[in-house]
Amino acid sequence: MEKQQDLMIYQWNFGTSCGEEGINILWEMFKAIFATEKMPNLRRGSVLVAIFKQKDDVQNCGNDWRVTLKVWKGVVKNWLRTEVVIGEGQYGFMLGKSTMDPVFAIRQMMKKYREDCKDIRFIFIDLEKAYDHVPREDICECLRIKVVLETYVRIIKDTYWKCEEQFKRDKEF
Repeated sequence: MEKQQDLMIYQWNFGTSCGEEGINILWEMFKAIFATEKMPNLRRGSVLVAIFKQKDDVQNCGNDWRVTLKVWKGVVKNWLRTEVVIGEGQYGFMLGKSTMDPVFAIRQMMKKYREDCKDIRFIFIDLEKAYDHVPREDICECLRIKVVLETYVRIIKDTYWKCEEQFKRDKEF
C-alpha cells in the first residue's frame, strides 16, 4: 500500500495540490475503505463541474469541459492497474499509447490491399459507448475472471453502485 501512496503523491504533483497533510488524511481514509470494503456515506457523492468553453451556445452541454472531482476513483484505478494485465492491443485510454498508431497501421494495410486489388474488411467498436451499456454484474464477473482480488471487486461495487453526483456550472462552484 505504501507504493500506492507514493504513486498518489507523485500523480498529484506533491506540494501543489492538497499538501502533505491533505494527502495523509486522504490516505488514512483510503486505508479505512480498503480495510472495511465500504465507502463512507459522506464520501459517496461527487461534484460534476461543467466549465463553459466560451464558444457557441451556453445552453448546449456539449460546449462544456467536464471536471469530476473523484480522487478515490483514481486510487482504485491505480490499484487495478497493478492487478490486471492489459493486452498490447489496447490503445485507447492507455498511458503512452495513442489510437493514432493502429489508425496508421490500418491505413498502411488498406493501401497494400488496394495495390493488390484485394478486399479488406474492418470492424470498429466504440468501447466508450459499449461500456455504458455493459451490465454492472458483468463488469464484476470480468474482474473476477482477470483474478482481481475479491476485496477490490467489493470496493468497486460499493463505490460505483451507490454513488451520487451533483452537477454544477462553473459560476456555481
